[in-house]
Amino acid sequence: MQDIGERLLQSAMDWAAEAGWHSVTVIGLAARADVPAVDVYRRFTDKAAVLAGLMRHIDERVLADGPVDDAEDGLRDRLFEVLMRRFDALRPYRAGLRMVLRDLRRASLDTALAGPALLRSMAWMAGLAGMSTDGVVGRLRLLGLVSIYLTSFAVFVEDDTEDLSRTMAEVDHRLRRGMEFLDGAGCCRRRGHRVAGGLSTEDR
Repeated sequence: MQDIGERLLQSAMDWAAEAGWHSVTVIGLAARADVPAVDVYRRFTDKAAVLAGLMRHIDERVLADGPVDDAEDGLRDRLFEVLMRRFDALRPYRAGLRMVLRDLRRASLDTALAGPALLRSMAWMAGLAGMSTDGVVGRLRLLGLVSIYLTSFAVFVEDDTEDLSRTMAEVDHRLRRGMEFLDGAGCCRRRGHRVAGGLSTEDR
């Protein structure tokens, strides 16, 4: 049985899928989900908080599966597994997220999809894959992972394949491209290491 928070998140995404994200209101969620308004307020004070709440919910789902600890896999493979875990967890909300992305593109992408909540989420995802995000180099890695995720997310929301094959292909392509770019032209050089696309040659 869904708890109140999950019910509200599902209601918000269903509403967005039906009428667009611009039509969703936090006060309206109370009636739609049959939840007292005070319970909505305690969890989500505005629509950006709804998106941040969904992101945290997905974080928890992915983190519950634990780190990718297969020593035989390289970093690229581990990141691929973690990102695909995340997209699998997002599948029940995909139709709504498609409308969120379309509406935010028309307005501005300054909510949880591209804000501090996303950076925190990707830092945790990096940790699951064994990629450090500490220091200046780690920050560049993190920004590279965010870029890969956002590009893949745009494919995911339009991916109607049963096995998310389009999304898998995009994630794989973006990760490979990130590693190749770093090998060829690193944007930051420190102590003999080259960093670009968010990943270091040490992690190959």
